[in-house]
Amino acid sequence: MGHRIKRILRLLENGIHLPPQLLASEEFKVLHISDTPSAIYGAVTGMMERLRPDLIVHTGDLADDIKLGENPGYLDQYRRTAGPFLESLTLGAPRFVMVPGNHDFVPFVESIVPAGSVVSPGSIIKAGEEDIGVAHTLSDLPDGVRFNLYGHNFDVPVQERGTVFLNGVASINIILLPSGEVFRLPYPYGTNRHRKYKENPPTLI
Repeated sequence: MGHRIKRILRLLENGIHLPPQLLASEEFKVLHISDTPSAIYGAVTGMMERLRPDLIVHTGDLADDIKLGENPGYLDQYRRTAGPFLESLTLGAPRFVMVPGNHDFVPFVESIVPAGSVVSPGSIIKAGEEDIGVAHTLSDLPDGVRFNLYGHNFDVPVQERGTVFLNGVASINIILLPSGEVFRLPYPYGTNRHRKYKENPPTLI
């Protein structure tokens, strides 16, 4: 019994469950993550290998536990920590797009990812035939798109008709296109603790 409990606890802390219908789908898959602490890198990489997305979008703060924006002296640690993970993201799908966050070092990111992979806040990117807005913060998102992806904190937007806002801090988001079906998956147990968040997130509707 002790071994079974330990295995369950490891799964809770390290695993990301992918619904069978999601794995079975042959639609274009967009994977959206944000504000990733290094403790979950292995879980995210394992999820990517099983999901095999067509596009990965990271909306900033690759090593959210280091908090580079508050600790600029940790740049070498940021490079050592975020570098291998960033490389795995670029290899995890045919296309990778990132909006740098306030805790990222843009020249380092651009030295690793393919040209054109780093975009400005408020950019609109193509996912198949779909236009998707991306930004690190909610306030920088563009208008007039079907999906808007962001991170940074748990800010919840005033919903706009025809627009789906997906917060990459609150959940791992996967969009199937062209149907537009969205899967919101929980991060591994303890992710917010590793992010050094002091408050629990609001309930998202």
